[in-house]
Formats: sequence, structure tokens, C-alpha cells
Amino acid sequence: MNWAVMKDLKIALGFSLSLIFGLAAVLLALYDSHYAVLFIIMAQVVTAVSVSRASKITHHENPQ
Repeated sequence: MNWAVMKDLKIALGFSLSLIFGLAAVLLALYDSHYAVLFIIMAQVVTAVSVSRASKITHHENPQ
């Protein structure tokens, strides 16, 4: 990762939110809640969006 990705607030928030969704999914799964699946899916979507944004920023900074 380069500095442009590290200082981007949306990417940092996306990865943090994904981690929180993952932890919430584990806790919900422990208590036998079916909402755990929803939180897993939301974590995956947020991670994919964050990675996509980081990739765009990286390729914009260093075109090949």
C-alpha cells in the first residue's frame, strides 16, 4: 500500500466497518441469530468496495 491509500478516510472507514460487521456476525452466530448471515454479507460487500477504491487510487497514482 502506498501513502495515498493509507490516508484515504473512506478506505479506512470501509475496512474498519468491515471488521466491526465481522465481529458482530460472530457474536450473533454465538447467540444463534440468523442475522449473522446478513452481517457476513455486508462485511464482504464493504470489503470489496474498499478494495476496489484502494485499487483505483493505487492505479491512478502509479499507471503502468
